[in-house]
Amino acid sequence: MARLTFGQKGERVLKLFIALRNPRVAQALQSHGFGNDDLNEGWQLLRALSVAKLEERTPQKQSVSPSLIERLDAFENLWFPIAAATLQRRYPAAHARLFNNLSQTEGPAVAVSVATFIDRLDHLEKDERGNGWAEGKAARELLTRRGLVAKVVDEAKAMLKELPQIEPMPTVATTTPDSEHYKQAESALWAWYLEWSGVARASIKDSRLLRLLGFEKGSHHNGKSDADVSNIDPGSDDQDAATHD
Repeated sequence: MARLTFGQKGERVLKLFIALRNPRVAQALQSHGFGNDDLNEGWQLLRALSVAKLEERTPQKQSVSPSLIERLDAFENLWFPIAAATLQRRYPAAHARLFNNLSQTEGPAVAVSVATFIDRLDHLEKDERGNGWAEGKAARELLTRRGLVAKVVDEAKAMLKELPQIEPMPTVATTTPDSEHYKQAESALWAWYLEWSGVARASIKDSRLLRLLGFEKGSHHNGKSDADVSNIDPGSDDQDAATHD
């Protein structure tokens, strides 16, 4: 049975970081020993997985504009499907490079997916050694004819500059979901998240704060924690459970 995807786990971790902007959330975790070392550890694990590289600031200073997220989401919702449909049949190798381990997301994680898409698009005309790649060049020209012109790309880059620095997910084979490096990095980050999300669930009772953390009604998965559902198919409505890795 499928586990939570790379993007789904990354989004949950990002929600926890963003929720720490709220003093009540920060204080609840601090009362159970959460400190700067734990915060820095989480950032380091997130970077190790190449999900995102965000500027390290105190929780009170972290700020992501909801309107900016909405604009990035609109870009993703328009151009991801167009690019995928355009390249999948005509230039499958270019499609694979552009969308390797990349799909549409929601909420703060959209910043990561758009940054990754733009970075890969910028490098699509070169192969992994930096040499010219004919298929990539042809694919990029076709996307331009579809409307993904320089002005549109520049507008997306301008939006990304309004966010903390984002480091796109690399496409090299050593970071594919099947690689040992990837598995170890994912496991370490998820273990960190399970620890502190568990503390948050137990110590915070305010439903508004729980929603801020991403624990909306139904997110307990019929009483199960994130650890219990980490191997549950997100589309299964939790009818079947699996054992956590």
